[in-house]
Amino acid sequence: MTQAALQVLPVILCGGSGSRLWPLSRTGFPKQFFALTGKESFFQLAASRLHASANKLFSITRSLFVTSEEHRFLALGQLRELSSLKKYPRRAAHSTIVNGSAEMTYGYKVTVLSENQLTYIPLSETHRLANEEVTDLEIIEVQTGSYLREGDIIRLQDTYGRASQ
Repeated sequence: MTQAALQVLPVILCGGSGSRLWPLSRTGFPKQFFALTGKESFFQLAASRLHASANKLFSITRSLFVTSEEHRFLALGQLRELSSLKKYPRRAAHSTIVNGSAEMTYGYKVTVLSENQLTYIPLSETHRLANEEVTDLEIIEVQTGSYLREGDIIRLQDTYGRASQ
């Protein structure tokens, strides 16, 4: 008998006055939103570690990010940058937005999809889906093709270290 994974709701606190790294950080752009050690900010690195650390002992289906009203769009924008750019060589996908709004990237084209809108992702189309709002994004995705497993995903960019080599 296998034991069910423990559900964990991680919380990342990301606020501050922007005074510790002054003059670099300011009230409107505190240190956690700077990329001082590479291409990603401290906030993005923390968010990336959340899902990379999930294993058979615990699972993460959602995360809670606590920030000030002033920094909410900055945090949301940086989280949006973390979604995977990928393609499926042996399957297509039909997605319907049930709740929220999604920024959908197809190749070089970016469009915003709202509730009750649907999209089609053909075989091998480079794409990215990102949450466009502070509220949860809920989608229904139906995939069709000859192979519907993780091995069919080619990740071109991925924050969680899953990019194809």
